[in-house]
Amino acid sequence: MEYRVLETRSADILTKYYSNEIDSFLNACHEDILWIGPAEKHVIRTREALVDAFSQEEHKLEFVLSDLKVFSIGLTERSCEVIMFFILDTIWPDSSVGRADQRIQFSWVSENGEEKIKLCHISNAIKYDERDRIYPVHYEEIYKKNVCSGERRTKRVIVNGVDRALVFLDRSWIAYVESSGSHCVIYTLTAHLNQCRALRCLNDDIGICLCAVMKIIL
Repeated sequence: MEYRVLETRSADILTKYYSNEIDSFLNACHEDILWIGPAEKHVIRTREALVDAFSQEEHKLEFVLSDLKVFSIGLTERSCEVIMFFILDTIWPDSSVGRADQRIQFSWVSENGEEKIKLCHISNAIKYDERDRIYPVHYEEIYKKNVCSGERRTKRVIVNGVDRALVFLDRSWIAYVESSGSHCVIYTLTAHLNQCRALRCLNDDIGICLCAVMKIIL
């Protein structure tokens, strides 16, 4: 098995998976695949059952995948583990966004000259405490409630950056905004974002009134 090829193929399948193009994933699945999702009761065995489950799934969710890292572990000449770590933003129809630090494991096997995924394991990381190296000794109530890492689900302002980046910004993070001709600059407590739209357009997007500050020179 060519591990690098499987890394690239896995990344391509993952990207299409979260673009709601599920066929590439299903076509790569072994007939006896075990699919384990991030929530309890998310366990499906066999490709037939998986295809049936996805065919009944209807949603209007959108996903943004970023910071993807892919690793492979060769086990035998006919098996390989591909593990992918990434940030996943889920966008609901009401424009709220939730973020998860997600990881997916594909267990590839080679049978009859074809590589197929026999295990797909999806998980979301829980919040990390710097004091704990292995066991969650200090997680306390956060761990007991099984809160996933990432950011809470909130309404977001969509910022179109001048560098063509698309940022889903929590409104509570905004400290102030400066007009810059046909553009504007959004300042948060930790950074500033160059928005390619005018200040008046941002005011409409946010849905709250931005108070104008005028500089008067005497």
